[in-house]
Amino acid sequence: MNAGLRVGFIGLGSQGGPMARRIAEAGFPVTLWARRPASLEPFADLGVKVASSPAELAAVSDLVCVCVVSDADVEEVLTRPDGALAGLGSGGVVAVHSTVHPDTCRRLAVLAGAQGGALVDAPVSGGGPAAAAGRLLVMAGGDPAVVEHCRPVFAAYGDPVVYLGPVGSGQVTKLLNNLLFTAHLATASSVLELGRSLEVDAGRLAEVIGHGSGASFALARIADAGGTLDRIGAYAGPLLQKDVRLVAELAGAAGASPGAVLAAADAALEVMGHTRLGAAGISPVTDGVDLHSALVLVDAVNDPVGPAPRGVVAVEGLFKRLADAVRVRGQRPVDRLHGRGSDAERQVLVQVAPGLPGEDHGVW
Repeated sequence: MNAGLRVGFIGLGSQGGPMARRIAEAGFPVTLWARRPASLEPFADLGVKVASSPAELAAVSDLVCVCVVSDADVEEVLTRPDGALAGLGSGGVVAVHSTVHPDTCRRLAVLAGAQGGALVDAPVSGGGPAAAAGRLLVMAGGDPAVVEHCRPVFAAYGDPVVYLGPVGSGQVTKLLNNLLFTAHLATASSVLELGRSLEVDAGRLAEVIGHGSGASFALARIADAGGTLDRIGAYAGPLLQKDVRLVAELAGAAGASPGAVLAAADAALEVMGHTRLGAAGISPVTDGVDLHSALVLVDAVNDPVGPAPRGVVAVEGLFKRLADAVRVRGQRPVDRLHGRGSDAERQVLVQVAPGLPGEDHGVW
């Protein structure tokens, strides 16, 4: 282990706190920064240093670990005037442990590289208890040599530490993991509800399935939470909503169909009261693409002369997935929009539907 590697840590929450403690207990020199002094109090017994700003922290660190909540938080602690990038020296590395958009990491990696540093994305999975036990799953993306340089620190709180490819690969993998977990919440909760309808005790049903081929991490969490998604939705719903929305945006930009898993994840979010389609002004029509792009598609359908405008293929894929999703529920897309999309957005769907390649017009 390279115990001489100096580590800075930003983001001392329920998961980041145990991670920082594990690093210090492993013998690495650690410097911390936090917005609230109270966040630093649990580390008083470890002899860690405290910086007055992210820039000061980075200036005395070889590796800066960031474990904050959102893209905006990551950008803020790294790029503000006294942010970590302002203090990062040549050869310094930033590890983004937050779950954020891959493009956020790619953009910040360019900024870090411009001053002789590097950035890796290394989102984690497992929560506070796994961090405290050194069993977090670490999904790393970036230059292979840089990731290996960081691996001894990651190993202080992570097992396994998996290298996945270039910067952004870790985030894509984490988002796909969270998408599947959310979908599993839907299937597990629905089977418990079906069991109740068939007069099978939900707790005992969960116990049996937990020892059978239908077992899942999601089922165990639901069973621990009383057999419904109510408690899980209260504390995890907003984060899962964010992650599922990001996957949908990535798939849309790539023109890739996420298939049944997105429909199942959406079902779970709806039960939890955190629908993806209602997040951040997103409607079922645009599905992560702005209304202007949808209108461009309308123009292309109505006047298909010449090459398709930029973004048309991706938007077509989004509308096609919407059609597939609503067919499963036996609805027409316009019915599904009731009470959600704006009048203008509903009109876009009505205009686009008949012109989509391969569509059975009768379902609309």
